Amino acid sequence: NFYVSTLETFCHTKVQKAVQLFKSKTIKSKEANEEINAVLEQLDYLIYISPTTERFSLKGSANMRKVLILNTLKQKTSVLSEAAIDYRHAYEIADEVCKIRPLIHWYLLESILVLVSDRGWGKEVGTGAKKYTLPSLKAAKALLSDTKTFIESNQQYAYSYQDKMISIDVHLCELLMEPKNAKQDFSDALLQKHLDAWRQMKSIARKKEGLEVLEIIINILSFSTDKAVKKMHSGLVEVYEVLNKMLKK
Repeated sequence: NFYVSTLETFCHTKVQKAVQLFKSKTIKSKEANEEINAVLEQLDYLIYISPTTERFSLKGSANMRKVLILNTLKQKTSVLSEAAIDYRHAYEIADEVCKIRPLIHWYLLESILVLVSDRGWGKEVGTGAKKYTLPSLKAAKALLSDTKTFIESNQQYAYSYQDKMISIDVHLCELLMEPKNAKQDFSDALLQKHLDAWRQMKSIARKKEGLEVLEIIINILSFSTDKAVKKMHSGLVEVYEVLNKMLKK
């Protein structure tokens, strides 16, 4: 006997393993892609049985990680678009208690796509059954601001590592929505937020997993030629390199 959640964890772990094997040059991009696609099919089976917020979020996470093994901007934006759809589904079916994480990840991905593709806030995206309209930037910022206020005022989100990582993702969303408004020292503030979260977590593996979101953002923003985005990219790289060195000590 085992819980179905064990299958969900197994799928998540297989995706992480495929990415790590690719990074270590043990397998090539094609093989890593095939491994992750196989996991995505397995998650589709689980969703067919029961479409839960957790399962759609796991699909979104798997598609996000594919960014690290693909080569072209077109490939990367394609899988990020799929990840955005997954997190949007997760958000829409979640109860009020579980809406925060998928909402922030959905907005995070949409913000990235707006910066590196022809996607736009308030515009229709996707095709066929996957077509939907993005909220306006004003509406997205307002909902993100309300979410941030709720997190900061709720003690439930003040102590655990995962909850501190939510605050980091909110901060990244704010930066990505309007990179031109990023302060000169935004990288210092972001680094400090990561260090505060790391004090709550001793596991190296969990720290690496949290750092991977930053790595994915850096990977795809490297394709942008916009001056403000390039400046932000440099700051994010600095933060990532400092944290990565700390992990290797």
